[in-house]
Order: sequence, then C-alpha cells, then structure tokens
Amino acid sequence: MSSRIHQIQLPDDLERRLLDRAAEAGTDAETFILRVVEEKLQSPKSFREIFAPLQEAFADGDMSPEATDELFKQLRQRA
Repeated sequence: MSSRIHQIQLPDDLERRLLDRAAEAGTDAETFILRVVEEKLQSPKSFREIFAPLQEAFADGDMSPEATDELFKQLRQRA
C-alpha cells in the first residue's frame, strides 16, 4: 500500500483536543487521525441498517420504554 504525507496546520485549541482524544483512545495523534479519517470515509449506513435493532426491539415488545429510549440514543450516536 502506498501512502502520502499531508501536512495541515491546526489551531492550538484543536491540536490540544486532538492530543487529548488520542490519549483517551490510548494511541498517538497520527494513528487517531487515520482512524477518524477512515471512519468518516466509510460508506454511510442506510436508515434501515442503523435502526434495525430498534425495529426488532419494538417487534419483540419485551423492552421497557426506558430500555427502548436508551437503545435509540445509542443508535443515534453510532449514526
């Protein structure tokens, strides 16, 4: 796999946040940036794919309203 080097200037605040988030993820800034770019460039999931677990929960009817609420929040964060 060939690779290219891209240089960008980050404002101090953005660099500090980048370094903090990379540290929280247990990695260095370069690896963190690569992961974020890969994630952002993935094909978007369809609405059906994102909310299939919620649809299944409604169909089963065995989840409490609170549990359904929590599942919905989790799915929104993944989208």
